[in-house]
Amino acid sequence: MKNYSLLKKISILFTGSLISQLINFSVIPILSRLYTPSEYGMYSFYLSLYYIFSIISMGRYDLAIFQAKTNKEAIYVLQTSILLSVLFMVSFYMLSPIIYTFINFLYNEKNLSSYFFLIPLHIFIANLGLLLYNFYNREGVYSKLFLFHISSAITKATFSILLKIILKLNGLIISLFIASFSSFLVLSKDLKIFKMHSFSVKKMFFVLNKYKKYPKYSIASGFLENFSAQLPTLIIVKFFGMESAGYYFMARNIAIIPTSLISSTFAKIFREEASKEFRIYQNAKNTWKKFLAILLVVSFLISLMFLFCAFLVPYFLGEKWVNTSLYIQLLIPIIFFQILVSPLSSILFITNKQEYDLFMNIALFIGMGLVAILAYVSSNIKLTLLSISLVYLIKYSWELYLSYKFARGKKHG
Repeated sequence: MKNYSLLKKISILFTGSLISQLINFSVIPILSRLYTPSEYGMYSFYLSLYYIFSIISMGRYDLAIFQAKTNKEAIYVLQTSILLSVLFMVSFYMLSPIIYTFINFLYNEKNLSSYFFLIPLHIFIANLGLLLYNFYNREGVYSKLFLFHISSAITKATFSILLKIILKLNGLIISLFIASFSSFLVLSKDLKIFKMHSFSVKKMFFVLNKYKKYPKYSIASGFLENFSAQLPTLIIVKFFGMESAGYYFMARNIAIIPTSLISSTFAKIFREEASKEFRIYQNAKNTWKKFLAILLVVSFLISLMFLFCAFLVPYFLGEKWVNTSLYIQLLIPIIFFQILVSPLSSILFITNKQEYDLFMNIALFIGMGLVAILAYVSSNIKLTLLSISLVYLIKYSWELYLSYKFARGKKHG
């Protein structure tokens, strides 16, 4: 395996993310004129349900790929995660009539029926891609990860346009499914990792037991985090309608989602570098400080850019999207702290401190619950968005403190 320098690792992954985002951004002016805010609202509603259910689909064992001490053990983790994903998909389809009836009772959204039953299959296909992505990331095969980002962006952009123009469908949802499948195919061209070691029930139980902290703490934590992250969309759909949800999604699509990909790029490298330092020195404080300095500069510059460029949004998207400018400005605090803190928070998993992640997400869930009450009482979308930013500001501040505490190692933890 090639011994990439830190700069080269960041460069390869960041370039892949950057090109994919440039592709996504290049088609936004087209898609915003093909699709209405309400259609984007339905897309965001589907995504919210997808993310909420997907977090429990593998028991969070996919994260253990990074912690496995040997490649052989990492492959057993991967195989176990695939089996869990299959079991989840089958269980979901068996329970889907009950789940759909409950969601329809809450929202009475008939258009969801056309896409709801795609969710479990979509989750399974995406999980296969995620597992391979994590494995290649562990191995440092960054060229594969580069292709993953590019193929996903091209496929999604192409089908989003063609399905709307040719078939008059809400191709936003269908193209996302197709993109997940194509990304998996890109990573699965070399399937030797599945053939290196035969599947063993004994090894599966070994994995389930050794990494039992992941489902014990990370399922609840991840579910609460994802549910809390999707609550703004669910709240806006419920109290302000699909059109407002479309504005909110577009604001996130332009600002928060691209910046999350930037932060995730740094997070992938940080996890690898911090893990290596921990294995040698029993702490990762030098890696933490190095990344903090880089991330402070990056988060400040990007937040500043969005602050001054928000007024250009109507020209970029079209007049029907003018409300998106306000949404972006209200979400700038989240943009700043997401870039700064998210990569560093990986230290909680590296140091096996998942329980703290659970505590933070319980607090986040409670905070979002208060936002939901405020939205119901005030019926004010601006106040609701400001409250969302405040909740995340508190959560990220706590997360930053904990990441530094545990990066210093056992003597200080």
